[in-house]
Amino acid sequence: MNSLIISDDQSTVRRAAEETRRPGEVDIGLLLSILFRQWRLIALVTLLFVGAGFVYATFAPRVWQSTARVLLDPSDKQVVAVPGLSQPMQGVDAAWVDTQANVVTSASILSTVIDTLGLQSDAEFGGSRDETLRALVKAIKVERADQTYVLDISVRSRAADLSARIAQELAEAFVANQVEVKQAAVREASNLINRQLDDLRAKARTAQEKLEAYRRNHGILTANGRSVDEDTLRQLNDAYVAARVRTQDAKARRDKIAAARAGGSDAALTGIDSTVLSRLKIERALAARTVGELGQDLGPNHPRMVAARADLVRAEAQIEGELKTLSVSADAEYQVAAASEAAARKALDDAGAVVTDTSERTIELRELENEASLRADMYKTYVARTEEITLQANTQVSDARVIAPASIPLYPYAPRQTLVLALCAIAGLGLALTIAVYRGRRYLPEYRETSDEAFAAPTDTGSLPLPPREDLTSPPELETPPEEDASGTQAPAVPVEDETLPGSAAAKEPVAPSVLAEFTVATRAFERDLRGRSVGRMPRDILTSALTDGDGLPSQTSSEAFGALVRKITAAAGASRLVLVLGADHGPAAATIAFGLAHVPTRDGVLLIDASWDELPLHRAYVDEAIPGVIDVIAGRADATSIAVCEEGPDLTLIGVGGPDSADDIAADVGRVADFVDKLAEDFGRIILHCGHRHSPELFQALLGRVDAVLIVADAIIEQDDEAAEMVRDLASILPAFTGVVLVHERTDTLAVAERA
Repeated sequence: MNSLIISDDQSTVRRAAEETRRPGEVDIGLLLSILFRQWRLIALVTLLFVGAGFVYATFAPRVWQSTARVLLDPSDKQVVAVPGLSQPMQGVDAAWVDTQANVVTSASILSTVIDTLGLQSDAEFGGSRDETLRALVKAIKVERADQTYVLDISVRSRAADLSARIAQELAEAFVANQVEVKQAAVREASNLINRQLDDLRAKARTAQEKLEAYRRNHGILTANGRSVDEDTLRQLNDAYVAARVRTQDAKARRDKIAAARAGGSDAALTGIDSTVLSRLKIERALAARTVGELGQDLGPNHPRMVAARADLVRAEAQIEGELKTLSVSADAEYQVAAASEAAARKALDDAGAVVTDTSERTIELRELENEASLRADMYKTYVARTEEITLQANTQVSDARVIAPASIPLYPYAPRQTLVLALCAIAGLGLALTIAVYRGRRYLPEYRETSDEAFAAPTDTGSLPLPPREDLTSPPELETPPEEDASGTQAPAVPVEDETLPGSAAAKEPVAPSVLAEFTVATRAFERDLRGRSVGRMPRDILTSALTDGDGLPSQTSSEAFGALVRKITAAAGASRLVLVLGADHGPAAATIAFGLAHVPTRDGVLLIDASWDELPLHRAYVDEAIPGVIDVIAGRADATSIAVCEEGPDLTLIGVGGPDSADDIAADVGRVADFVDKLAEDFGRIILHCGHRHSPELFQALLGRVDAVLIVADAIIEQDDEAAEMVRDLASILPAFTGVVLVHERTDTLAVAERA
C-alpha cells in the first residue's frame, strides 16, 4: 500500500511538472533516468569502439617521422656585393620564408635526394621516376616554426632510419641549392653583360673618332679638355676685371687727395696713406700747440711767439707741398690705370668676337664630346661589373644552414595509441547515448509546439497597448506573413484595423500604435573589446548596423526583414513611395532604420533625404567631412552636383537638406526647399525622408502633407516604460499619415581590437 501511495505521489508530481513545463523544455532528471536504465547498452557500445581502436592501434603499420631544422638567414651575406644582384631585405617579408618552404619540395631538390639515397629502388618509395617523386612529396611536411625563420623539414617513413636519412639529405640539399641558385643568377648576369661588351666597345671607339675628326676639320684646339679660345677669353676677362679695379682705386685715391687739399683739415687728411704726410701732420700739431701755449703768457710780438707762428706756417706749407706732390702722383697713376683698362677691354671684345664666331661649331663639339664621354663611361662601367660578377660567382654563401640534424626517432609517429583510443571512446559514447535516447523516447512526454498558441498568449506591454504578434481574428487575405528581423526573431505581422461599431468597448479604447517590426541595432558610440576596455564604434558601423550582423558582415536576414517592412508599410498605408522616419529619442536608431529602408531595391532607384539635425548625420556612412545641402544650392553657396552621395552597388542616392546652422535660411525658403525635394524625387522609385528627433519644424510641416507613410522609431523599452509609451502614443495621434512603430533593441557587441603580438 505504501509503495502504491508513493508511486501515486510520484505520478502526481510528474503530471504537475508536465502541466507547468513550457513547450520545448526537457526534464533533465527524466533524461538521465532513461540513460541510466540502459547503462549496459552504453557501456557495451563504448567498449566495442574502444576495442576496435585498440586492435587498430596494435596491428596497424608503424609510421616513423624524423625532423631536421633549417635556419633561414634573411641578411645579405654577399662577400662581393654587386648592385642589382644582392637582396638585403629578403628576410623581412614573411612571404619570402613561405616561398623557401615551398622550394624544399621542388623537383630539383627531390631529384637530388632520390639520386643520392637511391630511393627509386627502395621498397617503400620505388617505382618510376614520377611515382617516386609523388610518394616522396606525400611523405614530406615543411612547416614554419612559430613565425620565425626556422623551417622544420619532417619526413615520414615505415623505417625509422630511412626517415632520418631522407630528412637530413633533404635539408642539406636545400642548403646547397641556395648557393647554386645564387651562382646561377650571377652567371646569367655575367653572360648578359659579356654579350654587350663588344657592342659598347665599338660604339665608344666610333664616338671618339668622330670627335677627333671634327676637331681636325674645324681647327679647334683644346687644352686640358677645354677650347683655347675659351681659355683666352676667360683670361682676358680676368685681366679686364683687375685693370678696372685698379682704375677705380686710383680714381678714389686722386679724389681723396683733392678733397684733402680743398678742406685742409686733419679729418680730410686721415684717409690718405702717406708716411711723410703723417709726420708733417704731427709737426703741425706740435707747432699749433706751442702757439696756443705761448699765446696765453706772451704777447703777439714776442720773439718766441713770432718763431712759433713761423714754425706753424712752415709746417702747413710743407703739408700743402706734400699734398700737391701726392695729387700729381695719383693723377698719373689714374691715367695709367685707365689706359690699361681700355686696352684690356679692347682685347676682351676682340676675343669675345672670336668666340662668338665659333659658337655654332662649339655646340656641335660639345655634343660630340658628351656622346664620346657617355660611351666611354658605359664601357668602363660594364667592364668593372663583369670583373665584380666573375669574382662574386665563386664567393657565394648560402642563405640557410642546418641547425638541428635529423635523428632516428625513438617512438612511432602513427598510429598514436592514446589518441586513437580517446577518439574511439568519444565516438562510441556519443553513438551509445544516441541509441539509448532513441530507444527510450517512448518515456518522453509529447508536446505540441505551435506558433499560433505561443503568440496567442497575452503580453504585458505597460501603458502602451501594443497589438498581438499575430492578429488571428483578421481576415486571411489582409494579413502579411511574419518575417524575421535582424536579431533572428520573427517580426510581427501587420495588424488590420477592425471597423468596430460605435459604442462598442473596442471603439472606446485609444487606438494602439501598430508595431511593424523589431530590429537589433547599434546606438552606442562606445562598446567593450575582448579585454573589457572601452572602444569607439565607427559612425558607418552604427549607421549600417541594421543591415549587418555582430561581426559587421552583410546579413541576408536583415535585408529580407526590411523588404518585409516595406511590404507591411504598403499594406497599412496603401503606398510606400515617400516614407518619413521619425525618432522617439536622441539616439541614432532612426538613422539606422532609414538607412536600412533605403537599401530595399526598387526599379528606379532610392533617394535618401537627410532632414535631421541629430548628432550622427547619414552622410557619415560614406564620408567624414560635411557636405552641402539643398538650402546651400538654393542660396547659391554650392552646386547641385555637390550635394549628392551615390553608393556603389545599390541604386541609392543620399542628399542632405541643411544643418541647424542653416535653420533661418530653411525657415525663410521652406517652400522652395520642399519644391526642390519634390522635383528631385520625380526620378526615383522610392524616397526615404529621415527627420530623426531634431529637425526644422517649418520643413517638417511642409513635407508632412506630401508623404505616404510616417514611421516612428522607438526603443523597445517602451513596452515596459509607461512614460515613453505615452509619448509615442501622443506623437502618433497627431501625425496624419502615421503608419506604425518600429522597435529597436541595443546591440551589445564585443569588439575585437588588433593588438601587437
